This record gives sequence, C-alpha cells and structure tokens, in this order.
Amino acid sequence: MNTTNIDIQAFSEVKCILDFLPIHYTEKLPKKLLNIINSLYDEKFKIKINPNIELKKQNFTEDTKNIIAVLKYNYWCKNDEEKENLARMFKENEDKYQEDLREKYNPDNIFKNRKNEDTESNNLPVVIKKENLFIRALNFIKDFFRNKR
Repeated sequence: MNTTNIDIQAFSEVKCILDFLPIHYTEKLPKKLLNIINSLYDEKFKIKINPNIELKKQNFTEDTKNIIAVLKYNYWCKNDEEKENLARMFKENEDKYQEDLREKYNPDNIFKNRKNEDTESNNLPVVIKKENLFIRALNFIKDFFRNKR
C-alpha cells in the first residue's frame, strides 16, 4: 500500500478520535480496519482533542473528516433513516462540487476569460524605443561592416 504523509496524518487523527470516543464505537469497526488505522498511526501527528468543542468544529484535515464520515455511514448509523440522510448529504456535497468544477472548467467561460485577457493586453501602451541620430548611424555602420565579412 503506497501511503503519503497526508494519508498518515489523516489516519493518525482518526486513531486519536477513536481513542477519544466511547469504546462501543471502535467495537463496531472490523478488526482488519482497526489494524490498518493502527499501522498507519504516527505519533508525530498526534492531536489534542478539546472535549468542550464539537468534533466537526475542531481542526482536522479534510481527509480525516471524510474518513470519519465514511465510518459513520458504514458502521455507526443507528437506522436506515439516518443512513439515508447521510447519503443525501454526501450526494448534495458531490453535486455542489461537480457544479463548481463545471463552472470553473466550462469551455465557454474559459474562452470568455481569454477574450477578456486579449482585450486587456491590446489596451496596453506600446513603448517606442527612440534612438538618437548618432546612435542609429553608428549601428548602421557596425551592421554594414559585419555583413561585409
């Protein structure tokens, strides 16, 4: 399994959260999953959980939040209604994400932005390099002798 530093941080945070939660949450998880979480745990990513603040308001990575959401969906939902509500939230978030991507990478918008950039670059002032007569004559003579060789 190829793991990155981000994966290790996320699983380390998940382990800390699981250690903080009541034991019945970890008892619902498969042993193989717990072994994976424990094997990817790294103490340098150990976090401190403030019991006075809700978990969703604490400073976790997005990957950690996603892993906890999947654990809740697969193992901790109390009934089918709670599972359906969570699935609906996942779908709404995914739809919003896809809509944002469509807006960001819409070919029509990309070309519109490009036209605006082209228009802006056409309005830039043109710098005309002025050389005095003596410099131009000197450069002409130099070019003349370079071409004679």
